[in-house]
Amino acid sequence: MFYLTCAIIVSSLIIPHATGATSKAIMTMRMEAGAQETEHAASPLRAEYLKKRMNRRFTPSYDHNGDVTLTAALDKNVSVTLSPNGSHDMKSEDRPLENSRVVNPERAYWSEFTCPKAQSCSGNDDDECLSRCNTTAKTCDCQGLRLTSVPCNLPEDTEKLHLGNNTIDALNDCVFDRYRSLMHLDLKKNRISKLSENCFAGLTALTELNMEDNILNLTEHTYPASVFLPLVSLQRLKINRNNKVNFGNFSYPDRALSQLKNLTVLFMDGLHDKIFGPGFSAMTSLVNLTLAGYLDGFCNLGALTNVTFANLKSLKMLNISNCHLNGSIIDRDAFRSLSNIEILDLHYNENIGLDNVEKITFGLKDSHLTFLDLSTTESRYSTGKLVNESHVRNLPATLEVLKVAGNSIEQVDTSVFSRLPQNLCHLDVGKNKLVFGRYLCYLPELKNLTSLYLDGEDFLYDIPTTFPFQDGSPLRYSSHRLRRFASRFSCNGTSTTSFSLPEKLTKIEMNNAGLEYRFSALNITPQNSIESLSFDRNYIPELIGPFIGLLSLTNFSISSSFVKYINSSFFANFPMLEFLFLNDNFLGGYFPEPSAESLFHDLNKLKVLEMTFNEIETLPKDLFKGLTSLTHLDLSSNRLRNFNVSISDMKNLTLLNLTSNSVRQLSSDVRRSIDDLLRGKVPIRVDLSDNPIDCTCNNIEFLEWLAAKTEVFGEYDNYRCLREDGSVLVVRDGYSSVLQVLRRECSSNRVLFVIILAATVLALAVIVGLVFYRYRWTIRYLYHAAYLSYQQRKGASSPGDYTYDVFISYAFPDERFVVESVTPELEKRGLKVHVHGRNFVAGNFIASNIVSAVSASRKTLVILTNSLLKSHWCNYEVQMANMESVYAGRPVLVFLLKENIPSHKLGCLISFIRNNTYMPYPQGDEIAERERNAFWDKLNNPPPHTHTQFVHHLRHRCPLQNHQIYSQFSGILACVQINNNNTNKHTNKQKYCLRLGLKVV
Repeated sequence: MFYLTCAIIVSSLIIPHATGATSKAIMTMRMEAGAQETEHAASPLRAEYLKKRMNRRFTPSYDHNGDVTLTAALDKNVSVTLSPNGSHDMKSEDRPLENSRVVNPERAYWSEFTCPKAQSCSGNDDDECLSRCNTTAKTCDCQGLRLTSVPCNLPEDTEKLHLGNNTIDALNDCVFDRYRSLMHLDLKKNRISKLSENCFAGLTALTELNMEDNILNLTEHTYPASVFLPLVSLQRLKINRNNKVNFGNFSYPDRALSQLKNLTVLFMDGLHDKIFGPGFSAMTSLVNLTLAGYLDGFCNLGALTNVTFANLKSLKMLNISNCHLNGSIIDRDAFRSLSNIEILDLHYNENIGLDNVEKITFGLKDSHLTFLDLSTTESRYSTGKLVNESHVRNLPATLEVLKVAGNSIEQVDTSVFSRLPQNLCHLDVGKNKLVFGRYLCYLPELKNLTSLYLDGEDFLYDIPTTFPFQDGSPLRYSSHRLRRFASRFSCNGTSTTSFSLPEKLTKIEMNNAGLEYRFSALNITPQNSIESLSFDRNYIPELIGPFIGLLSLTNFSISSSFVKYINSSFFANFPMLEFLFLNDNFLGGYFPEPSAESLFHDLNKLKVLEMTFNEIETLPKDLFKGLTSLTHLDLSSNRLRNFNVSISDMKNLTLLNLTSNSVRQLSSDVRRSIDDLLRGKVPIRVDLSDNPIDCTCNNIEFLEWLAAKTEVFGEYDNYRCLREDGSVLVVRDGYSSVLQVLRRECSSNRVLFVIILAATVLALAVIVGLVFYRYRWTIRYLYHAAYLSYQQRKGASSPGDYTYDVFISYAFPDERFVVESVTPELEKRGLKVHVHGRNFVAGNFIASNIVSAVSASRKTLVILTNSLLKSHWCNYEVQMANMESVYAGRPVLVFLLKENIPSHKLGCLISFIRNNTYMPYPQGDEIAERERNAFWDKLNNPPPHTHTQFVHHLRHRCPLQNHQIYSQFSGILACVQINNNNTNKHTNKQKYCLRLGLKVV
């Protein structure tokens, strides 16, 4: 008020001839300004600010001629109006000065400062900046361009401006005045060390300002009291990661921050042993305050007193994690002033200690706290701890989420569960050292618990640089004592493999918990609601089961747990399972086992199945049989070469992921199933990227199908093509160019292929025909012998038993000779004779009768005549007899040469005659009856000489050459002399042959 009065007096002295109207206007201005100042007297900061601005507002200015501008203006009845946008609106008007008014100085807080008219930006730097910035719609992205100042030639209607990762070191006055529509301003990771008092002038629409990771220390000098005055719409402010050092003269800039009436979220660094000043009490909209260290900022609070948060009564969320809090110097009522607090994060403050939890929660017991994070408030290198009733007695009844992970907890007193808030629904006790104990029997007391987290540590710590508990204070509970304590307890006679769980518990996580078990039988009481189980990143090589009682389980994950065997009935007791994750295991060696084929057959409600990174090379064809509800099948990153698995039951399949395998093609059955899904309007997507698809003529049918299914395979991104020479190409046009080349190459190859195929088939046919012709009699014999063996199997006689002594093979014209001469003579000598004319079975095949007669007879006597040579069936009988001798290993054939037949007419029979017994029949009337009887006698009783001995005698006694001796060991023997012109002279050797019963011809 004093400065305003002085300004009016000075003006009166300078303008002695002012009109009454002018004086009246000035007095009106003074009164209105005084009224406004009185109205805001409660704000000392604003009062001081307005005093300074009033003094500046009425300080005379001089034009280029040295005249006083204010005097000239008043003489000309120029009204001075403070426009809402903050600029001086000076214009000549016809109305008197008394009609002008002064607006509220607090609402037009920067009206006394007029930003100069925007200068044109035509410099090279700005032009280059504009071209390098990524401008889309109303967003300008100028990050990482090494800018040293804020660009001045960006579009005026820009709403989002990203200037992070540059080298801007100062924000001058009115630097953003051009961008009055700006709502989001990002200045992170620059070199800004001080803010100009009017640097944010014009940013009345700004809602979010990010200045993290600069050099803006928390001092009044860095943050002038009025620097944030223009930001009337600001809701989010980030000034964290600026205070890299923490000196004693630093303090929270509450005077500057108090102007942000609409600010709701504030990120800031935490100062050592500092309180939040009275300016924070004016920030009634502030509900979220983050002072976290490590990744979020620099925080070193140390102690918390009763007045640390006294001016932050509106806070609902407070994050002071990683702030080096010391539990021994935290007052019991440090958090009592936070009456509206709902979320409190204290994790990674290892110096708090579990023993101080009761003290720091004392001021929260009557609050509305719903979320409390006390993770790692005990040294990570500590020995085991026991949690008892005192640790939880002060927890508010409204608490729903409690996190106490990483506190070296080994045991829990049984009284703890009854003292925990009944509204508790999420409990995280992972990263501890829990052992089995009686406390597990009291879990059902947590009536509303829905999620239980027992995860292990997923972070590797460095070797400690200082010894824990270096103050020498003894540990209250030693690990050894705790283990003895645990061993004394068990659930009253209940097996350790049977558990009761809270009825509302739906989720249990034990990821990376250090489990090293075979999952054997486990029984969970049926009064449970478990829907999700997760055992990722453990060591569980075998899933044996059964797991009984999980009737509501819908999600089961056991990835990265070294699983290499699963009992085929392990999943049989999960009738509601919808999501199954078996990623990153060692199931590649399991699926070839026959028992693996039925692994998933009971999961008819399964929707998602993932088995990535399992080194799978092959899968049973019916592995996925019965998965009628499956929509997502992921087998990526394995070693599959062929995918010929049946997917016909998957009527709802929408994704088949086979990326990063070695698949060359999809089988015809799989392609047919995919076509059926498309016809059923199922939008299936198949991903074969990063597979060496076989691009050869043999696979052209699949390639044409693949190229035609763009709705199935999409844009063919990262699809590959394996050429015949082994090279791999990246496909960029959906295999169209590959198909063009293959059609051209394969069409010419097809003709050559047909010719080669026809020639090959013809050659094979000729070879097979020749083989059949060469062994035609062998094949016939074997066929009929097998047929007879089958027919006579039940009545088969032992080897050496024969029905007949001789089977006579003859042609029909010789039947009289056989019936009247041969048969009677042989039967007269006690031989059983088989004659086809009388002994063949009527109704049987002739071939079967012949084979049967040969097999049932000791010898086969062939009556060799010209008629026999012409008979087909006689020739067949000789061939069958020869096969019998070969396969039965006994001499069968005996030839009776009834007629003189030239050798050239005998054909192939001559080889049979030479290798078997034969004799010429004595012919002519001059043959004595004695010689005929001798012939028949010899036929009946062969000499006792062995074949070798007899041949030896012939060589020495008979005048015959080696090639003239043809004989067989048993049967009738004959000695035939060839090329012997002197047939009338019998030598001694010839007579010896006769004495042996041999005929010399």
